[in-house]
Amino acid sequence: MIGRGLLFCIVLLVVAPAFAASRDVITVPAAEKRVALVIGNSAYNTKSLPFLKNPVNDADDITAELKRFGFKVLEKKNVGKKDADAAVAEFGRMAADADVALFYFSGHGIQIKSRNYLLPVDADPKDEAGIPYMSIDVNYPLAEMDDAHSKVNIVMLDACRDNTLSGQFRSGGARGLAAPSDVPKGTVIIYATEPGNVASDGTDRNGAFTSGVLAGLKGNDLSLDGVLTTASLVVDQQTHGAQTPYINGPKLLQKNFMFGHSTAQQVATLPPSNAPIAPAPAPPVFDPAMAELSFWDAIKTSTDPSDFKAYLEQYPKGRFAALARNRAAPKPVVVTSDPNAPVQQQVAVNQPVSPNLVKPSPSATPRTPGTKFKECPECPEMIVIPAGNFTMGSPSGEAGRSKNEGPLHQVTIARPFAVAINDVTRDEYGTFARETNRSGGNCYIFTGLSVAQHADGDWRNPGIQQTDHDPAVCISWNDAQAYISWLNGKLRQTLQVSSGSNGSFGPYRLLSEAEWEYAARAGTTTAYYWGNDAGSNHANCSRCDTRWGGHGTSPVGSFAANSFGLNDMAGNAEQWTEDCFHDSYTGAPTDGSPWTSGDCIYHVLRGGSWYENQLTLRSAYRGNNFPDRRFSIFGFRLARTLD
Repeated sequence: MIGRGLLFCIVLLVVAPAFAASRDVITVPAAEKRVALVIGNSAYNTKSLPFLKNPVNDADDITAELKRFGFKVLEKKNVGKKDADAAVAEFGRMAADADVALFYFSGHGIQIKSRNYLLPVDADPKDEAGIPYMSIDVNYPLAEMDDAHSKVNIVMLDACRDNTLSGQFRSGGARGLAAPSDVPKGTVIIYATEPGNVASDGTDRNGAFTSGVLAGLKGNDLSLDGVLTTASLVVDQQTHGAQTPYINGPKLLQKNFMFGHSTAQQVATLPPSNAPIAPAPAPPVFDPAMAELSFWDAIKTSTDPSDFKAYLEQYPKGRFAALARNRAAPKPVVVTSDPNAPVQQQVAVNQPVSPNLVKPSPSATPRTPGTKFKECPECPEMIVIPAGNFTMGSPSGEAGRSKNEGPLHQVTIARPFAVAINDVTRDEYGTFARETNRSGGNCYIFTGLSVAQHADGDWRNPGIQQTDHDPAVCISWNDAQAYISWLNGKLRQTLQVSSGSNGSFGPYRLLSEAEWEYAARAGTTTAYYWGNDAGSNHANCSRCDTRWGGHGTSPVGSFAANSFGLNDMAGNAEQWTEDCFHDSYTGAPTDGSPWTSGDCIYHVLRGGSWYENQLTLRSAYRGNNFPDRRFSIFGFRLARTLD
């Protein structure tokens, strides 16, 4: 029976194609590498997340079945956030080049703004604001398997549990799961019940859906289709028709993927054992000369010096090496503070930054891309970003992608603008706070494995060790707007510029979300602005291999800048943008302006942080929160409209 609280139900399988051999006993291919991570969380003890009796049993029973089918299983029970993250990371290493990788979770799960989260036992959410930071984003294990290049990936999440969180959400509680979107090719997704519906937790040893899966794994038809058919029958019987599992994916794949082989059923898709086997096609002949020519043809019109550096790394003595060295060499940027000098032609998107620093006069703000400037003692050091266009969002195959990162769309930035080289630092924010008596407080602080709101938590006391050169955190969107208003007043005094007819003078502002992604990418199209691999030592995040990762912020500029000369556009502190949050880019502006229409409950945050994993470092990743919320991972960076 469904309780009075909302049941958030997550049962999902992701499967890549695999095909069976002939079978005469219950066996699995001996040479296959099969690995699994199984998590069962029962020991919740908060009002919003009550104790669950079945998940530990679910984990034990699923583990036993998987071992029967040749899986090497890493089983974890009643794990907190830190141990859960570590287990997923270990699973990713286990899954490297595996034939089959399976992830199973049983426990509390929830969706927030069309994104699904699994809750560790130490989670204590008071409202939706903290859930993304104390839980496991379903995209995390999916990305680990994607990076591992396992041939078959199965993710099974049985999180159909009763909780009382929905009544605490300002945006209202969402029933069940959001419908799947941007599903990669060769993927099967199964929910315990239809999207937007809720499901039974089960009355016996296991949850209703897990009971069905276990029955299917003990049956005669061990194809994925056969297991799911049995599971659906069991769920229908146990719930008296109240719920029906939702299955989305290629039917042929479901029929051909096999957990094992049984004597009770023949595999119709296989040829007879005496049938002639067609010879494999001959592999294409690799021609190094043609490969080099193809490489050059792909980059010869590029304006990005890194493309030519990449060519030289691969072909240091290639036929185009001399030209590549010329195209890869830094080109000087002529900088002038003369207000009468003509505006120079824009440089290419990735042209190296000039080391020169100019102080513009009231009548002439620099417009030459790559120019650095600082306008007043309190003003940040800025750099001019060139005009240009780019594709905003992430492609469907990008690991860790959420549907709110699409659809892909072209954005044109018609005029240069300036961006602060660093986030606003603790020292810079302190000057503002002291002069304006700006108070903080009620910051959500990450302490070890959990996050909790502290009345005395603020930018001075964010729960982590900081220097004056670290980014200011525990900053709300409202705090950032107050800082900007103060800074524009300082600039008006320094440049002795009178305010406009409406009393305003406001060139400093937050970046729009489109400007932020354009500036972060700096001409790249890869998942991260340094490439497609998260790697290490590129940024500060919870699983980045740095001395700060997972412990706190790092001084600004501790890592290499991107090609526009901007520091920490990934990691360290999430950065507020001007935009209201929307669930997709449908209807988004294409001119780089902020999207401020609609129900502006949330504002957009970008860039990931010291507490979050590598997936949040992607240039397309989008966070969001209420404008009055302070977290010890929230900071901001300034932009400036140019004259």
